[in-house]
Amino acid sequence: MYINSFTALFTCLFLFCQAHSLYSQSDAKVAFTIDGEPVLQSEVLQLYTRLSVEEQKKLSFKDYLPIYIRYKLKVKDARRLGYDTLSAYKLQRDALYRGNQAKATTMRMHTDSRLTAFDHYSILVRQDAGNTVFEEAKTVIEKVYRDLSNGSSAEAVRRKYQLSDQNVFGQTSEGVVDISLLLPEVATQVQHLSVGEFSSPFSSPLGWHIVFRKSVPMAMQSPDMLSSSVPFSLEEERVVAEGLLAYFWDNAQSLPMSSVISDKDLNAYFEAHKKDYKWDTPRFSGGVIHCSDKKTAKSLRKVLRKLPVEKWAMIVQQLNEAEGKTIAIVETGLYKWGENPYVDEKIFVGRATKPVSPDLPVCLVVGKKLKKARTYRDVYEQVLQDYKEQQGGDAIEELEKRYSVRILL
Repeated sequence: MYINSFTALFTCLFLFCQAHSLYSQSDAKVAFTIDGEPVLQSEVLQLYTRLSVEEQKKLSFKDYLPIYIRYKLKVKDARRLGYDTLSAYKLQRDALYRGNQAKATTMRMHTDSRLTAFDHYSILVRQDAGNTVFEEAKTVIEKVYRDLSNGSSAEAVRRKYQLSDQNVFGQTSEGVVDISLLLPEVATQVQHLSVGEFSSPFSSPLGWHIVFRKSVPMAMQSPDMLSSSVPFSLEEERVVAEGLLAYFWDNAQSLPMSSVISDKDLNAYFEAHKKDYKWDTPRFSGGVIHCSDKKTAKSLRKVLRKLPVEKWAMIVQQLNEAEGKTIAIVETGLYKWGENPYVDEKIFVGRATKPVSPDLPVCLVVGKKLKKARTYRDVYEQVLQDYKEQQGGDAIEELEKRYSVRILL
């Protein structure tokens, strides 16, 4: 399961890179070669040590080495196929550089009229994929738009159409980005939305999208902001570029756009691999609701607790329509400590948070604190990813036949 996990998580791994290597650059011991090209032991160690504690418990360095070799095989093959020359690849790579450079800065509170926050539903299409794939993607994104318009929650829509939440626009974890850095097609859509609204489907050089306007966190709306940049090292840029190439390679091996994996298949996979989905810390499954007043919050809590999470967005939307204005917004998902400040405060006893906006000062959370995954839906993204990886095993075997690998450790 770790091969695809590594690729999907590459955008997070390199955020922890420091300006100087953890290991001496003089350590030139070669771990392995691919067609005679050396890969140093220090490179493998650097990324192994950035795996989560949970993954390192399951995976020794010895076990990690063949996984990293397969990862490098994907990168090499992606270059052979010319993925690094595609405009879509270059756009995503540059967006990742921008977004994660912002996270590598020393931030103080600031005001910046260019900041915007949004979420997105995207179907990425390689520019060499052809008109048929592009039209298939358009058909799917139109179905996504229909479901959102009918009140389906973000979580339900992502699950139903197996949409990736990959950060392709360079946003921070709160969805914030300098609008001047966005693709023109995306910036135009975001600028014309009010908070809580989503756009109609539109295309860009990356594929098809729907964007959802969010409010900029209060922490970024206070005066006196300055930032001092910490420049990327060549090593950090390499990790980003290679990770994205491996992601493109994985996507090329995916099932056709029209092939949607059934819940039955995912559930069977989860039941057969439960040991791979143990948590080292609790999770909260449910939603965060921001309301205009305590009365609205009390009424919503009473209603939502009786309904499945998938229907919460529809109920909140109906309430807002009845009032003629936004008096509540809801966000649902599965959260661990540090992923949502409001869940941290209410469930994991974190710091007090400021309201998401002056018009929505009351916050409540509705759901359950879980010690382990109950069903595949609690770890849906990971199960889907691992299932696809299993289906792509033949492609990995072809890679291992195409290139000559020599392990020297």
